[in-house]
Amino acid sequence: MVRIAIDCMGGDGGPQTMIKGALQGNIHLKDTHLIFVGPKDQLNSIISNTEKQNQLTYEVVDAQDVITNEDSPGLAVRRKKDSSLVKAANLVKTKEADAFITTGSTGAYLSAGLLIVGRIKGIRRPALAAVLPNLEGGGKGSLFLDCGANMDATANDLVNYATMGDVYVKRMLKKPNPTVALLNVGTEDKKGNEVIKKAFLELKDTKLNFIGNIEARDMINCPADIVVCDGFAGNVALKTFEGAAKSLLKELKGILTTGLVNKLCGAVLKPSLLRLKEKLDYNKQGGGFLLGLKGLCIKCHGSSTPDAIQVAVEQVYHSINNDIINKITAELKSNI
Repeated sequence: MVRIAIDCMGGDGGPQTMIKGALQGNIHLKDTHLIFVGPKDQLNSIISNTEKQNQLTYEVVDAQDVITNEDSPGLAVRRKKDSSLVKAANLVKTKEADAFITTGSTGAYLSAGLLIVGRIKGIRRPALAAVLPNLEGGGKGSLFLDCGANMDATANDLVNYATMGDVYVKRMLKKPNPTVALLNVGTEDKKGNEVIKKAFLELKDTKLNFIGNIEARDMINCPADIVVCDGFAGNVALKTFEGAAKSLLKELKGILTTGLVNKLCGAVLKPSLLRLKEKLDYNKQGGGFLLGLKGLCIKCHGSSTPDAIQVAVEQVYHSINNDIINKITAELKSNI
């Protein structure tokens, strides 16, 4: 039985989005139990008015408090014991849930992962990992980490990120010998600061399929299955990627819906444009994982749709069945 705790109170769409996304779709998932965390009466009311399209079982755990983006993340996690995020994280810590999903404050999510769920031995800092669309990747995308958990990283951190990413991509994206690259300011071996240069040399000495450096401009047609970097560079690159994709699609839509000739062209190109939109839509990617923790913690975008939550539930299901945490722990232990 896969048990998934869902923090219902964090995102822009509120508990309706979380509950609808979890209860609709995923009809092929078996032996899965959902634990909705939030104000019990409110959640029960929403559940009773939501059409259930799958056979997943569920329960509600009462939590009357909420951590907002205005709260200090670390303090809120320590003080707001009755918040939905803290209670969801504690369910993972106490083994009452195998994972939790949230769309709430990223800072609080990271703090809850560190302070409550806890790190795997050998990991100084966990990394936020997300699968980004890759136009050259056959639809599977590339794993990108760290997306913003840690503003700084040591060379050893970057090697650990690559090791964890290798396990994830092998088991989740079904790539038997994934390629690994460092995000850098150039592709030459000696580019970058001292940390990047040291990480480059250390990665070359591992058994990983390390192919060298890539630049941020390569991300949309990424030549690597795994890209590692510190959280500062990663978050800037990630948000640039998201913004560029959103602006591109908006501009194309504007062009192809103005004027008769453009509209005719748009009608002809519509199937191709829909495929492009599908590839670039972050809602199709589900959520990001905080790799390096003793349990699965998934962060979805604050503006996630029910479709994105549905994908996140499926991500968790397959991650648990692929034994991701134990496989990462074993791989890190073998490298110590």
